[in-house]
Amino acid sequence: MIIRLAVTLLSLLFLDAKAQLFEMTSSRNQDLTTKSMRNENVFFTIDTNKMSLKTGDKTYYYEAVGSNFSNGILTLQVLDLKDETVMVKFSSSAKVLDYYLGSYGIRYFLDKVEKPKTEEELAADTIKKELTEEELAARDTMVYESAEVMPQYPGGKQAMLEFLAKNVRFPAQAKKLDVKGFVLVNVTIEKDGSIKHIKVRKDIGGGCGEEAERVIRLMPAWTPGEDKGETVRVSVPISVSFMQK
Repeated sequence: MIIRLAVTLLSLLFLDAKAQLFEMTSSRNQDLTTKSMRNENVFFTIDTNKMSLKTGDKTYYYEAVGSNFSNGILTLQVLDLKDETVMVKFSSSAKVLDYYLGSYGIRYFLDKVEKPKTEEELAADTIKKELTEEELAARDTMVYESAEVMPQYPGGKQAMLEFLAKNVRFPAQAKKLDVKGFVLVNVTIEKDGSIKHIKVRKDIGGGCGEEAERVIRLMPAWTPGEDKGETVRVSVPISVSFMQK
């Protein structure tokens, strides 16, 4: 049992110089003299100063003293309750732990080694998760100026120009003032393709800005934009022509 516990400590020190808490299980061991095999399930926990081993309904506690790592082998000293020193040699590549008490030797085959997270690490994970959720929320509401795949009017640009030409009504005031030119409007194409946040960026007067907004509100839903494989909100400029014939 001391051996199995030593396995846990050894793995801990090998994997983390700070020797934080580790948990380990082993289900098989071998007598290094007779080569006989034995099946035995054992659960271990260990930190820098102490170790515990549980098998069946019994739990044993040990004190860890001394360790050295060289040439890929970790050598560990474990002191049991009788003050007997056990020497343990662990190889990460072989995934075995060799245990020696005097001339007696036994090899433990390691099934599972885990490093439970500390309270500080769990708290850090919580903060990281919250930040990630905030980032996702920000990404969800972000309006992109450009995207890998830009939004598209149904049928493409030519279809949009035809829609505008068919639906734009030249304002009477614009005719009276002989106003002509282009009204530049920015809109947000939402993730569902709907048009929101219509804003005139460049007006030419005579009611043309208001007419441009009216016509754009009549547009059908667009094919939304995409960025990094995700549907996103994208700001799109639309130029509406007001040229008197």
